[in-house]
Amino acid sequence: IWSDILRLDSEVISVTRSFFELGGNSLRAMVLVNKILLIFEVDLPLADVFRYVDIRSLGNYISKLDRSVYSSIPLAEEMPLYTLSSAQRRMYFLYRFDRLSLAYSMSEAMRLSGVLDKDRLIESFEKLLLRHELLRTVFVEEESGNVYQQILTDHVFVLEEYTLSDDKTTKEIITSFIRPFNLSSGPLLRVGIIQESDESHLLLIDMHHIISDGISHGILVGDFISLYEGIDLPPLRLQYKDYSEWQQSDDYKSGLKLQREYWLGEYSEDLSILELPTDYKRPETKSHKGSRVPFRLSQSTTASLKSLGEREGATLFMTMLSIFNILLSKLSNQEDVVVGTAVAGRSHADLEGIVGMFVNTLALRNYPKADLSFKAFLGKVKERSLSSFSNQDYQYEDLVDELDVVRDTGRNPLFDVVFAYHNFEGSDLELSDLKVSSYDTDHEVSKFDLTLNVVEHDEGILLNYMYATDLFKPETIDRFIVYFERIVDIVLSNPDILLSDIQLLDQKEEQLLLETFNATDFDYPKNKTIVNLFESRVKLDPLGTALIYEGEELSYSDLNNRANQVSRYLHLQGFEEGAIIG
Repeated sequence: IWSDILRLDSEVISVTRSFFELGGNSLRAMVLVNKILLIFEVDLPLADVFRYVDIRSLGNYISKLDRSVYSSIPLAEEMPLYTLSSAQRRMYFLYRFDRLSLAYSMSEAMRLSGVLDKDRLIESFEKLLLRHELLRTVFVEEESGNVYQQILTDHVFVLEEYTLSDDKTTKEIITSFIRPFNLSSGPLLRVGIIQESDESHLLLIDMHHIISDGISHGILVGDFISLYEGIDLPPLRLQYKDYSEWQQSDDYKSGLKLQREYWLGEYSEDLSILELPTDYKRPETKSHKGSRVPFRLSQSTTASLKSLGEREGATLFMTMLSIFNILLSKLSNQEDVVVGTAVAGRSHADLEGIVGMFVNTLALRNYPKADLSFKAFLGKVKERSLSSFSNQDYQYEDLVDELDVVRDTGRNPLFDVVFAYHNFEGSDLELSDLKVSSYDTDHEVSKFDLTLNVVEHDEGILLNYMYATDLFKPETIDRFIVYFERIVDIVLSNPDILLSDIQLLDQKEEQLLLETFNATDFDYPKNKTIVNLFESRVKLDPLGTALIYEGEELSYSDLNNRANQVSRYLHLQGFEEGAIIG
């Protein structure tokens, strides 16, 4: 099981080596739990994988557990329409709110170098659509408002073909290719090809998130390679419709009761909205306009972070999440921080090879209290993360409904900041007669105020901040990067430091703020009162802005008139000139 999940030869796996030391992570731990249930018929709690981290201790622990009956997901009855899964309902709600949004388009481009066999390419995609029903599924909305999946049997695959010309550049073609989807008519998978020359083409792919997710992308790439190379694939027992119908069963729903209680307990106390210092006023409705700024932590820093986490029994995900929470707490001056994070949502072994939208979002709530040491806070983040992952089947949208969160078109319910740790195993596109390389489409959207993307790499940790350009300037995000790196350096040099002692500003920046920027003293006429000075300003600049408060502005003339109104009112109450009034 470990050899399969960790992609290591079984000969190099010792029974005393840690699962996480060998490359395990939170996602792989969930797959491990599923496989153990399937093969040993033992329902192993996810948290116990983090307690018994080697084969010997885990084996001893499993031998003492009671047997559980493994239940396969049943096949759904043949019907004209099928129920949406919870994740699809969330996606459809967002689509219904803004049908022209590109925020949930999963688009990419790849350069194919070599002689392209276009017929073979088309045939491979046609077989891919036949293999995975969801790729030829549309969504039917009835007058009652209910929405269903409909699998098309007469769907025809069309390859959109483009040729470079004087009037259209590559960027313009890609921009026109990535366009809104119509979920009621499809197709929800769009494939295009731009011919640059006889031996150079750009392959364009765009699909709606309602039919795919990150792990599905890896499955599709792997299947496409096999089909293109003429390799026969074993038939699939299950399709996505079987999963979405199974989600409606009484057995599945009864298993969520304890998970529902857990999440309602997490949010039993009032929630304060995270208020980051933005450069612009928040728009009433999100535009999803975004940009990204990449940065990197070195191999040595990455190794040190891993070592710190391992000493505390925490994964790199938990360590990085702790640091991100501290940054957000410092920026907002708040000790109650909610961050969204995506989980694979494949908590059943039968779902491993199925294409579809399984991802759930967890609203992780942590409390970076000033009097905690970093090690103590990391321990708390670890425990809360494990508890949340153990209850990941309860859907985020159901939690929002249960809490009766007021919907705001300018915000996301519960959180506006996301921590995205990419540890799923995707397949690279490698074809025998073509050299394949990635191509940047420049299609950048930001679904949230701020997202920290983290990817573990051989060269260290690759990160980028995806941010809403309606809220932040690039230089502000550059400062956030400096602050994040500073926190990393501080906790690595002293893991026992109190959170209150972690300073975002260095001595030079602090001096600049306190002394240079704060040096606002200037001379003024000593023979005039504040009233004389103000009235002089009114005459000089009556329409100039005197006051700004919560989006409302008053000119010097307006402010002078209002001050005079107060003066006249006080005079009518019997106060005379020179009276002191509280």
